[in-house]
Amino acid sequence: QTEFLTDMYLSLYYVTPERQRENHFTLPYHPPSTGTLTMFGTATRINNFPELAEKQKTGSVGPACAAENAAYIDFLKDAYPEMKFVEVPNSEESFYNALEEGTCSVIISDYPVATHFTLQQYQKGRCKVAGKPIGVIGQPM
Repeated sequence: QTEFLTDMYLSLYYVTPERQRENHFTLPYHPPSTGTLTMFGTATRINNFPELAEKQKTGSVGPACAAENAAYIDFLKDAYPEMKFVEVPNSEESFYNALEEGTCSVIISDYPVATHFTLQQYQKGRCKVAGKPIGVIGQPM
């Protein structure tokens, strides 16, 4: 049996209890930097995550979509217990379909996913859903 040693830093890889049982993490572990989690979609006039939670409470914005089984969902539920989520498959088409079907107008994911998704939609000529432009929303976390 051969054992390999590798140093790796992947800032978008969240340490969770489940992942700790399967992987070996060195210490100290630094969580992803500020600005990693980002909102994107077709919603407007949402400046930050607390404002999203407040608009959901008043009913002016529906639940936010997030990738199924993403570790950041638990983090957000702890930080914003009143925030509502719908989990969708973690793919570009699933995110687009969620916007198109009205499942959500806000998707929360890592910043690189948000910017890549927005770029891909523009490159495909799918700049709008129901007349509303697709883009990054508000300030990242």
